[in-house]
Amino acid sequence: EWLAGVPRTPAEVGGDGRDIGRDSERATRHYGAPGSGKVTRHGTDVKQDAVDRDTERFFREVDRGVLAEHGGRDASPLLLAALPENHHLFRRVSRNPALAAAALYSHPDSMPLEALRARAWELVQPYYLERLDGLVGAFEAARARHLASGDLADIGNAVVAGRVATLLIDADRVVPGSFDARTGAVRFDDLAHPGIDDLLDDLAEAVLRQGGEVVVVPTERMPVQSGAAATYRY
Repeated sequence: EWLAGVPRTPAEVGGDGRDIGRDSERATRHYGAPGSGKVTRHGTDVKQDAVDRDTERFFREVDRGVLAEHGGRDASPLLLAALPENHHLFRRVSRNPALAAAALYSHPDSMPLEALRARAWELVQPYYLERLDGLVGAFEAARARHLASGDLADIGNAVVAGRVATLLIDADRVVPGSFDARTGAVRFDDLAHPGIDDLLDDLAEAVLRQGGEVVVVPTERMPVQSGAAATYRY
């Protein structure tokens, strides 16, 4: 899905080649016509300069638009997928701290979507696992100070109080039950009963509404067996 506010082509940011004519005029005015005794520039050089400026302007606007939606030092790694000749310029103009060093050196339209996702995951996985280790370590350290819990009833009460900063959710676990967003009470039940949902999903949605972070974690990397691990703000 294309992010709103991110241009798709240089033409959308005024890079439609209109500078080429003006640059040609400036080149003649500044350097003189051939044979005038002054240094001259070929038209192809002038046109290339205009194209380069259009490209740089386009990349800056793309970077600005992406940064508004996905940026900051705590954001997930952002992969650049572009032709090799475009990487240096984009990285030079980018101000997004989430832009990863790893990258795809091909146009994203040159491969099927599933192949693109698979290749991107290969590059992102080391960042994800490193960050996950940090989150699990932070949970263990906070639990030693009584600022984290894997008990679902405790987590429910903490969610209502707005205390949950980070919630780790087991990717393969389903806990039938319900969560009362007014009181924080959790109730365990059977998924076969009408109206009963996954308690973990309910807790995750409540944490997100309060501005907390929810991270889905492979079962083998979860620090608790309950299906959820919460690190508290206070």
